[in-house]
Amino acid sequence: MLRTEEVALSQEGLPDLYRLYCYWNSLRSGGELPRKRHLDPLELRDLLDWIFLVEVRRSSDGQPDFIYRLVGEGIMSIHQIRMKGLRPQDLQPTQFGQIIYRHYCEALQREDAIVHSISGWQDSRTPHYCRILLPLSDESGAVCFFLAADHHPPSQRRQSEAYFRNAIQEQEEMPRLLELRGCLEQSHKV
Repeated sequence: MLRTEEVALSQEGLPDLYRLYCYWNSLRSGGELPRKRHLDPLELRDLLDWIFLVEVRRSSDGQPDFIYRLVGEGIMSIHQIRMKGLRPQDLQPTQFGQIIYRHYCEALQREDAIVHSISGWQDSRTPHYCRILLPLSDESGAVCFFLAADHHPPSQRRQSEAYFRNAIQEQEEMPRLLELRGCLEQSHKV
């Protein structure tokens, strides 16, 4: 089972996420959240592979919805898919997408920075990494985007890539397995 917990952000433990937090915090004015238009990619150039922008929307029933609008190359390499335009619930494995969705809902409710450690399923092949979510507001002060970043320790990046590649393959194989199961069940009835 996937384990996730909120963790304290420190310069020593997660220097790249800490630097991004300090940059985001420097854009705050009078305690208000920074706006997306205040972001300067030149200030973030060495983090761009691990940064993503997530648009915050509301569905027709008022529930929050999140859409990946900009995704760094490092993140796409880890997740083995083109994430732009996807929602957290589209990510595989399904449990992972659901947990990421809950993290976004939590950050939306708090309207403040939040860092989660994500690790462990039932075996040691599962990646361990940290993610920071930094809300950005529109002119009315409502959260409209998250500036986010992942910290995958370099020593574990291949493990992370293999994990998500396997999750995608399992998801792609599922319809064929269900079809095979249906055929076998039909043959047992005859």
